[in-house]
Amino acid sequence: MTLERFNNFDINWEKIQNAVSTKTKAILINTPHNPTGYVWTQHDWDQLAAIIDGKEIYVISDEVYDSIVFDGRQHIPGFLQEPFNNKVISIYSFGKAFHITGWKIGYCVASKAISEAFRSIHQYLTFSVNTPAQYALAKYLQIYDPEEAARMLQAKRDLLINGLHSSGLRQLTTSAGTYFQLYDYSEISNLNDVEFAQWLTVTHKVATIPLSAFYKTPQKDRIVRFCFAKKDEVIEKAAEILRHIS
Repeated sequence: MTLERFNNFDINWEKIQNAVSTKTKAILINTPHNPTGYVWTQHDWDQLAAIIDGKEIYVISDEVYDSIVFDGRQHIPGFLQEPFNNKVISIYSFGKAFHITGWKIGYCVASKAISEAFRSIHQYLTFSVNTPAQYALAKYLQIYDPEEAARMLQAKRDLLINGLHSSGLRQLTTSAGTYFQLYDYSEISNLNDVEFAQWLTVTHKVATIPLSAFYKTPQKDRIVRFCFAKKDEVIEKAAEILRHIS
């Protein structure tokens, strides 16, 4: 999706409307959004529904951070959107929700027709998920509290933001979901974002992701993504280092 950096990363629906043509077969969305932390509202879903109304366009909804939303917000699933007439497939990940990203285990929610088509392809890509992992996840689901996990990560987000308040980094819109926060470093360095991320890692031992990694073409913006899904002491140490960089 096209996100507007200088408008809190809201979606520019006019650009989306202009991009859709008779060749458009599917639209891929991501909410909560990595790397911006933007969380879709019902208004966003309504705007998308209006654009694809009457068209043979499917929606692939990446919702792997669905349980990680902050400040009282609610995640709105794509598969609950009736206007799409069973043309949406919502994708989820246990790895993101349970902080076990290396396990690479998730699931999809879709209509019967889409699910059958998806499984006919998927069976040739992944034969099965290992049994111990499935039992472990089933057991953990009995005690898992997504709201508690979201509160924990929101506290870590706030710890990072407060720690960098007096640094030379300029915080962009506050992350509403996921465990990422964007910062503009243009007051610190003239390096491009890839070079800056490399310099920061090598020289100061603080690792970030350059925002241009999420784009097809190089970007001139000096923005990097910090991950706050870390131990508090790691966040505090990184913030201390970053406060002394000028």
